[in-house]
Amino acid sequence: MVTVSGKAAWGAPGSANRRLAIVHPSEPPQNLTRANGNLVGNTLRRLEKSGFVEGQTLEIERYCALGSTDMLRTLAAAAVQSHPDVILAISGKTVSELKRLTDTVPIVGVMSDPVAYGVVSSLSHPGGNVTGASVDPGIDIWVKRMALLKEAVPELKRVFFVAPDTTWTTSVGRSVRAAAGTIGVELVGPPVENPHHETDYAKAFFGVADRAEAVLVSSAAENRTFGPQIVKLAEASRLPALFPYRNYVVEGGLMAHDIDLTDIWNRVADQIVGIFKGDKPGDLPIYQPKRFRFVINMAAAKAIDFEFSRNLIAMADEVLD
Repeated sequence: MVTVSGKAAWGAPGSANRRLAIVHPSEPPQNLTRANGNLVGNTLRRLEKSGFVEGQTLEIERYCALGSTDMLRTLAAAAVQSHPDVILAISGKTVSELKRLTDTVPIVGVMSDPVAYGVVSSLSHPGGNVTGASVDPGIDIWVKRMALLKEAVPELKRVFFVAPDTTWTTSVGRSVRAAAGTIGVELVGPPVENPHHETDYAKAFFGVADRAEAVLVSSAAENRTFGPQIVKLAEASRLPALFPYRNYVVEGGLMAHDIDLTDIWNRVADQIVGIFKGDKPGDLPIYQPKRFRFVINMAAAKAIDFEFSRNLIAMADEVLD
């Protein structure tokens, strides 16, 4: 699905008018506007503070694959062929597909480890046409999350990993499996099948309580699109679930090992502004999260008859009632 909106009143050569393409693997285009309270909306509002206002000095093209991997490839090609000033790409697989198609159009990605994905050679000096921010610093964050699940469920042997099929075969999937191995835990599926719609998530969760003792939700963009449904499915399974972002806990999830997403998306907005003004993406370091928070939800625990240990409560940076 493609939408083009906010066509700017183009000025003379050298004016501040710019074109931005947003490529998202799952979120519908109506959720990718400044009016939305999500992170893309926050980014567009931050761009406005630097003078890049949709419909005035900024034209935005929105390319939304609606969960389909095949559609994502088609839309990535269309985005590149439109030759925008910057492509804002959400997810590692989106960045990888775009990078395969162009080494000249600037790409700012919100992604997992871009070095592991092979889209940059260095976080501090990415080179080429890709920069952005990483929401997944690698195996260490998953080791920490596995340790939190083990603390929550001492008898833990199997963890249901909620992730799209493509995530299982990437560096993220390999990192999570390696992290599980450090505490003697098996990672079990099935993966959420393409095109990653509500029925595909329901299918993946079916019978999960018979094959796992806990649930771990990946940081995949597709998961965030269906966040409220995943929270409900996890609650219905009556298994303790650990999420990657606080948003899930606000929506009723049990606990999250959270990074500061607002900070990450603010940095991404600033990188876009820099490129609009002449910065080269390869000179802009990949931003990595600096702060992590452990958030727990007491009401969610009560709903599944789960009791947090005193140690987990003491470890929590935030407790929601």
